[in-house]
Amino acid sequence: MAINFANEPANQLRASGVRLLNQADVDNSGAHTITITGIPSEATKIYVMFMNWSTDNGTSQRMKMRVGHGSGSAINSSSVYDWTTQYVADASSSAHYTHDASYWSILDESHTGGAHADSGLITLTRMTHTSSSGNGGWMFTCQAGDTTRRLHYCSTGRWDANTGINTVQFFNSGNEGYDAGARMIVCYEMGDYY
Repeated sequence: MAINFANEPANQLRASGVRLLNQADVDNSGAHTITITGIPSEATKIYVMFMNWSTDNGTSQRMKMRVGHGSGSAINSSSVYDWTTQYVADASSSAHYTHDASYWSILDESHTGGAHADSGLITLTRMTHTSSSGNGGWMFTCQAGDTTRRLHYCSTGRWDANTGINTVQFFNSGNEGYDAGARMIVCYEMGDYY
């Protein structure tokens, strides 16, 4: 059954609503990269919830993200990611940004300690313009907090691509293993607004 929108010449034919894809226990096996596959290429929103995210030892950029599309869930590591991060803590704050990077930085790089335990929500939204990737792509936002201290993170960015996403990947700069007790849940929404 189609969903009809007033004053629109088209009907939405794909099912709507949020669907659970995966829930994962991030264990202490020494893994420093976590890859989630199976996201439908026609998804228009992807949600990643993470809880108690921490590393074995301190490292800069404790949470980076890349995405991919295509056969074999190929991860895109080209220089097509733009991002900015910020943190606010008690009486201090900082911000970082980059353009044409090979990844998104999710948690601000100023906080590097392995004792951090961060929880938050990442939202990826497809806003692709049919003329070119330079006029659309995927936007991401993240709101997160450190459960061990008064610390708030926010970040945002864009992936310059006109394709869907079927894979998300998380890693850190120092190849530090992720700690036991961390959890990750991935959900997605379908739609016709791309």
